[in-house]
Amino acid sequence: MSLKLYPVKTIRLTNKTAEQDIPTLWQSVSLSENEIVYGIYNNYESDHNGEYDFTIAVEKEVSGVTPMEINDDFYWFESFTTNRELLADTWKTIWNKSKQGLLKRTYSLDFEKHYPDGKVEINISIQPHC
Repeated sequence: MSLKLYPVKTIRLTNKTAEQDIPTLWQSVSLSENEIVYGIYNNYESDHNGEYDFTIAVEKEVSGVTPMEINDDFYWFESFTTNRELLADTWKTIWNKSKQGLLKRTYSLDFEKHYPDGKVEINISIQPHC
């Protein structure tokens, strides 16, 4: 998998403010209801306790914007499928799995893929398990 995504808007935040800041960011951008959009988590300061960047991005080219590339030659991902209504609960499940040692996160790059029908795929970068 190789994705070329074009950032629309980025903020720096922590999980303490994410429940308020991320929905506000989504509401602040104008996106087509018929396109797939992405929420990208990267530039982690440390783990889930530190600061990180959250970026809303799209697949179609945005003039004058440098694309972000996600290439699974460089990352291993564990995927979780959910929907918009259960997104926060799914993230809580991911955090609990991580705390329990069942998910070895790298805190390098995670992303959500939001489909027009409300389905959401969350991709968490994990340590390779060869």
